[in-house]
Parts: sequence; structure tokens; C-alpha cells
Amino acid sequence: MRAFACECLRLTAKKQNLMKTKIQAQFLALACLAGSARAAVTFNLTPATVSNTYTGVITLQITGLTNGETVVVKKYLDLDGNGEADTGDLLVQQFDLTDGLPGMVIGGITNLNVPGDTDTIPGQITAELFFRNGDFMQNIVGQYNYVVRSPSGRFSAITNLLTVTNASYAQAFTGSVVSNNSSTTLPGSVVLLMGPGKGKPLAGALTDHSGNYTLAAPTGTYKVMALQLNYVVNTATLPTIALGSGATNTANVSLTAATASISGTYVDAGNTNLGLPGIMVTAQANGGLMGFGCSDGKGNFTIGVQSGQWSIGPNDASFVINGYLRLQEDTNVAAGTAGVIFALPKANALFYGIVLDSVGNPMPGLEMEDYDNNNQYEGESFTGTNGEFAVGALGGLSNDPWQIQVSSDSNATNYIFSQPGFEENGGTNLSAGQSVLAVFTALLATNTISGSLTDGSGNPFANIGVWANATINGVNYSPYADTDSQGHYSFNAANGSWTVGVNTGGGSDSLPANYLSPQNQTVVIANNNGTANFTAVPATQTVSGKLTDNSGTPIGGVQVWANAGNYHQQADTDGSGHYSLSVANGTWTVGVNTGGGSDSLPANYLSPQNQTVVIANNNGTANFTAVPTTQSISGSLTNGSGNPLSGIMIWASATINGANYFQYADSDSQGRYSINVVNGSWTVGVETGGGSDSLPVNYLSPQSQTVVIFNNNGTANFTALLATNGPALASPEILPNGQFQFLLNGAAGQNYTIEMSTNLGSTNWTSLYVTNSAASGTFHVTDANATGNARFYRVKVGP
Repeated sequence: MRAFACECLRLTAKKQNLMKTKIQAQFLALACLAGSARAAVTFNLTPATVSNTYTGVITLQITGLTNGETVVVKKYLDLDGNGEADTGDLLVQQFDLTDGLPGMVIGGITNLNVPGDTDTIPGQITAELFFRNGDFMQNIVGQYNYVVRSPSGRFSAITNLLTVTNASYAQAFTGSVVSNNSSTTLPGSVVLLMGPGKGKPLAGALTDHSGNYTLAAPTGTYKVMALQLNYVVNTATLPTIALGSGATNTANVSLTAATASISGTYVDAGNTNLGLPGIMVTAQANGGLMGFGCSDGKGNFTIGVQSGQWSIGPNDASFVINGYLRLQEDTNVAAGTAGVIFALPKANALFYGIVLDSVGNPMPGLEMEDYDNNNQYEGESFTGTNGEFAVGALGGLSNDPWQIQVSSDSNATNYIFSQPGFEENGGTNLSAGQSVLAVFTALLATNTISGSLTDGSGNPFANIGVWANATINGVNYSPYADTDSQGHYSFNAANGSWTVGVNTGGGSDSLPANYLSPQNQTVVIANNNGTANFTAVPATQTVSGKLTDNSGTPIGGVQVWANAGNYHQQADTDGSGHYSLSVANGTWTVGVNTGGGSDSLPANYLSPQNQTVVIANNNGTANFTAVPTTQSISGSLTNGSGNPLSGIMIWASATINGANYFQYADSDSQGRYSINVVNGSWTVGVETGGGSDSLPVNYLSPQSQTVVIFNNNGTANFTALLATNGPALASPEILPNGQFQFLLNGAAGQNYTIEMSTNLGSTNWTSLYVTNSAASGTFHVTDANATGNARFYRVKVGP
């Protein structure tokens, strides 16, 4: 019995342990369930409804994450409007967010286009997306599905809706999209309003289940276009339609079913195993046909096309959400091609800044663009609510500066925009990891400069860039426009003196190289509209040659130019030092660029002498030899008190072996300069001929000096004395109202007489003013009667 009892006790103990284990397991399970409830992932999107003209941010907040957890965000354009991310919907954006990890930071500055976690709460991500950043697929009137997923499958996907409404305008387009193969309507098509010329889409909407659409817009002139997967649109036959105030215009669009396809993959240039999702890709044929598609989560895309050759490339800025740059040149492939690989570089440099109007108000929603001078890469973004922007770039390129500007496609009616200082020097070189500040001023400009560009027979040039430049109140402005199909162009301009010219610098909208570049024109705007018409003459002959050093070694990448009358041509030497310029009959002066910049002859060479080449139904030759410099002439430029004079050109000229050479350099902030030279007798002097780096006219010009170089360095110091014994005229300027103004420098309290003549050789001078210089000795004189004719001025002491 005892044994039995003991066994029973042992069994009872086992039951007790088993029950205890079950209770513990149940408790742990409940604890896990409770913990799971507390850690449930949530996803909020604010605001959930915006207008298609919204310029603010969309805030994504994800909670319930583990510390440092990564999520994937996918944005779909809901083509069928059912609020779910279906297989037929378009993936228009995809990016990763990691708890505690900010977006892309370059040179200590955040790339605003690339979202990241902006809060400091562990297990929570708060990210802000500029609504307009990306291609035009981001603000189509309709519905978008934002889907948050776990790469590891830790939680189920969560979807939130963003509704984009049509801005309230009193006028609208309405119509349907149909297949011209079957005349059936096409639901889920994207309808776009295209701006004039080569303008980009300004607004878009989806067709409903019946294939119909309504799209309100500001008054203006548009082309109505539609896109549909596996269809092509003929952009060459789109009609131009004016939308008047309060009008409702009907515009139906026909699409053609695709008969072939082109497929490929977008990848990271630094890691070709990494596909780039959510990139809109277009295919365009010479006849104006266009098809489109979007890359999937692995970067793969397929575009419906028809037979023939097609140009493939990513559209606009769909790549900026992940910090990539666009290749400027598209790729030509044949219909039916599969497996095309497009490798996009990731930005490693950055432009950042702000756009304000002339009184300091922010300018939101403007398209910004940057590009390298060798036309390889470009970046885009839009200004935010406060006018702020960031645009990615690629630093570390060899001899390839970058430029940034407010895009001419920006819808900023009656405004022109300034340029950063480095734009005037052909851009700025960028290093990897560098960020560069660029500040833009928007100036209201209600007048226009317009005209036409034709060839010598009156035939129009289409899609050629025309530029203008003016400095107004110390700020530089450079509007730009492309000619239309009739060769006409027009852009806004404010009061001022404008230099207008045709783009001949290369690129898709540059004048073809077999035409002579028309001479720039000056247009003065004084509350009036201006006109500048251009004629580009065909160039049927060539001037060619070679640039080498005195050992016969070729010098590549240096610009050679040719001038004849009103025409100017230029080209860079290739790797073997050769160049070729298209010219016409005439007498041409040909020379090598020594003015600085990316394609200038390096400073350690003597500038070769210009040559004259006569073209009379023949081709010409001009070879140049650039002699390396081995010595230098240096010194300083000061005033009579020993203070340095900076930014003044010091020049040196010499005739060596029958060739004339001219070298120069500007004095630095300490008044110092250094000029590279070779053995010979050099005349060295200070520039006094006028211009931005000339000695001011209120200084006496120092006497030139002779410096003999024979395997030695030379020195020439200059002292410029202030002209205190007599008056001087300086700083001539045409005012916005057309009047002429200049500065009188004289003695304090002295009376002066200002005289004018229209003929410098005349003995008849008309007295304009008798003035007193008062206490300062310096004041402005304005000729209110100045006209466009030549006028000369002089000053006399007295009466």
C-alpha cells in the first residue's frame, strides 16, 4: 500500500507539473497576444485629400515598428478607382523608409526629394513627401493607393487612399478616349493637358468606367493627349485648342492599339542587381507616335509600340524620389527588343536654395532643373511651400561643370528668374559630397520679347532655343524659350537692356552645326514689347585644323572659334587636337579660346595668334601651336596710398619668332597678379579700355613697363594715382526708362559744366547742365533726352 500510495503521489506530482506547464504556456500566449496588440503597426496619411495644384507635403506616419525596422512604401495610381492596388494599376512610386534613418544627406544638406524618418521616436517613422516632386503621374486627378509593406513579412500590408481633386476653375475640357481600331472607349486612360510648344503636362485626369473625362484648367492654349497601357498616341496630330473663360470645350482623343512591345529594366548604375521601381518610361517614334509604361517593383517595364525604331527614356523626374539622375540622351531600339538595361547614377552632389519674388515672398511649385555642360545627366525637383528646393547632381566629373535654373516649363506667368553668379561663368564644378547654395529672385515681367528664326530662304526653324540676358538692379536674368513649328518664340521681359541670341551651344534645341550662328541683338524694354528676328545662313564650307604644343603633342578639349561679320562659330578640339567649323563664304578670323572656362586653353600655355582665313567656295585651314610657359611675370597693383586694387586686368604682350602673343590676369584681393610667359621682351600694362576689369576712369593710368625674360621670372609693380586735379566721367548705364546715366567724379564743392555732342569730332558741343559737386565730390548725371543714337559727353571745370 505504501508503494502504491507513493506511486499515486508521484502521478499526482506529474499532473501538477503538467498543469503548471499548461498554465504558464497559456499565460505566455496571452502575454504574446497582448504584446502583439500593443505593437500593431498603423499607417496614417495626412492630408488624405488635396487639389491637383497643391504645393505642400504629404505626411506619412507609421507606428508600432521595432527599432530600426525598414518598410517599403508603394504608390499606385488607381486606374479602376476601386480603392485597391490591383494588378492593372500603375506603380508610380516606390521607396524604403527606415526607423531612425533620415533621407539622403549630401554635404550636410538634406536632399528634400528623398524621404526619410524626420522624428526621433523609436519604433515610429514620420516622413514628408513633396506632393509635386516626381513626374506628372503624381498629381493626376483621381485616386492613389499608398501601400506600406514589411520586407520580412512581419506585418500585413496596410493601404491608405490619397484623393486628388480638380482645382476649381470656371472652364474645362471634357470628352472621351477611344480606340481608333474599334471605336470603343478606354476606361482608366490618363488624359493630359500639354502646354504650348514642347511644354510638359500641366494637368491630368483619368477617364471613368465609360471612358469619359472632365478636366478643369486655367484659361490658355493646350493640346489634349491621352495615354493607355498597350496603346500608342500620335502626338504630331494633336490639335491646339484655346480654352476661354467659362468655356467647356469638347476634346476627344483616339489611341491606336500596340502591335509590338519593347521591354527592359532600370537599374542602379553602381549596383546593376538593384532594380529601380516606379519609373515612368516613354517610347517615341519619329512620326510622333508615343507609348508608355511604368517599371515594376524590380525595375522591369514593358511598353506597347508598333513596328519601327523607337527612342526610350525615363519621363521627367520619376527617379528623384530615390535620389537618382536622368540620362539626357535616350536610347534608340527597334520594336520587339527585349532586355534593354538602363543604368541610372545616384546623386552624390546637391544644389539647394530658395526662390523668392522681388519683395521676398516664396514661389512654390516651380520646376527646378540642373544639368552638366557635357549633356550627360540632369536632375529635377519642385520648390516647396516656402520656395525651398534641392536638386541632385553628380560630382567628380572631369572638366564638366554643372548649371541650375528655374525650368522654362514652370507655369509662372509673367515672371522671369535670376541666375546664380556661377551660371554666368558657364556653371560650377562639383565634387562628390559637395552641396552648393543657389538663390533665385523672381521678377514680375509683363512685357515680351518675341520674334522668329528662319534660314536664308525664309524657312522656319522649330524647337531651337532663344535666350536673353540682362542685369537689372544688380541681378542677372536669363529667360529662355524654344521656337514653335513656325519658327516663332516669345518670353517675358522686364524694363532693361537685353542681349538676345540663339542657342548654339549643343543639345537637343541647339541650332544645327551646319548653320552660321546669327549675331546677338540688343533689345531695350521700357514699358514696351520688343522684337528680335534671326536668320541662320547655311554653312556649306569648313575651316579645320589642329591644335598642338610646340612638340607636336595634340591638345584636346579646347574651343576654337571663328568670326566673320555678324557670325560666330565654335567647336572643341578632339583627342587628336583636330577641330572643324562649318562656315560660309567670307573673311574669317579664327582663334583659340583663352578666356577661361571648361574648354579654354590652359593658363600654362601662350595663346596662339589669331589667323585670317578667306573662304570663297573653298575649305580653309588654320593650325595652331600653343607654346608651354616656363616663366612668369608677377607683381602688384596699388593706389597712391599703398592700398591694393583688385579685379583689374594686367596684360603682357610680346612678339616672339614673328608671332604676337598676349597674356593677361586679374589682380586678386591683395592686388597681386601672376602671368605665365616664355623667354622674350614683354610689354606689361594695366587695362584702361573700359569693361568690368578695367582700371576706373578716376585713376591715372600707370605707364607700361618692359620686362625681359631669359630663363628667369620677372616683376612689374604698378601704382595708379587717383585723379584729384580734374573731373572724370565713369559708369555709363542705360536706365530702364531709356534715359542715359553716368557718374561724375570731381572735387567737393566745385562747379562743373556737362556738355554733349552727337559727333565726337564736332566742335559744336551743347551745354546740358551746370552742377555743383557739393560735399561728396561724386554724383550721378542723367540725360533725360538720350535716344538710341550715339551721344558723347565731356565735363569742364566752371563756370
